Order: sequence, then structure tokens, then C-alpha cells
Amino acid sequence: MKKNKMTLLVVGIFFVLNSILVWLGAWVEPVWLNWLIFIVGVILVIMALMGKKNAAPAAAPVEPAADNTETPENM
Repeated sequence: MKKNKMTLLVVGIFFVLNSILVWLGAWVEPVWLNWLIFIVGVILVIMALMGKKNAAPAAAPVEPAADNTETPENM
């Protein structure tokens, strides 16, 4: 797992756990802020888990175009 995916996962889990702890104990005012933190955390976890398994393969090297100009050498 790449470092940035791991960071997304850790931050997302932190946000989700923070929201759950808030729901169990002290309530955040305004209420929509806690929902926003929870939804952002869920999105971050989904992004980290559903990310591409491997990067796209490297592009094949481009071959130079054929020389079709008429010169004395290739006539």
C-alpha cells in the first residue's frame, strides 16, 4: 500500500472514530459539523480502500516515424 493511501486510511478512520465517540458522549454544536466530519471520514476510507491496486503500466516507447521524404539516397 502506498504512503498516500495509508495516510487517507488513517485520517478517514480517525474522522469516523471521532464522530462515533462524539455521538456516544459529548455532542458537537452545530450538529451538521459532526455529520460533515463523519461523511468526510467515510469518503476518505472508501477512497483509500477502493483505490487502484497498481499504477497504470508505463506507455510503450514511441518509434520514430518512417522517413518518406524523397532524397537521392532512398530513390
